[in-house]
Amino acid sequence: MRVKELSDRLCVTTDTIRYYTRIGLLKPDRQGNGYHSYGKREMQILKFCMCAKRLGFSLADIERIVNMSEHGQTPCPTVREILERNLDEVKEKLEECQLLLVRMEQAQRAWS
Repeated sequence: MRVKELSDRLCVTTDTIRYYTRIGLLKPDRQGNGYHSYGKREMQILKFCMCAKRLGFSLADIERIVNMSEHGQTPCPTVREILERNLDEVKEKLEECQLLLVRMEQAQRAWS
């Protein structure tokens, strides 16, 4: 399938697909007419990217995981490590936001 069809199927912009192709994350076949042809592998990687991004994984993290998988290595320990790091960061941000909320509510009461 071409980039537009993949884009429509997964609700991802064509620019995102082209960028992932340019950096080597997606490796479509080249057709005789010069167009890229995206298959099941690219669709699976793109689905994984979308899920991983929602979990706070960086593009570098995603590339690392995909490369490990492609080279026959089990990425599970790496995924757990990244999730733990992301969880710690989210917890820290949540605490900061809770403190900010308290300060804002105090300020609102003081200025009422």
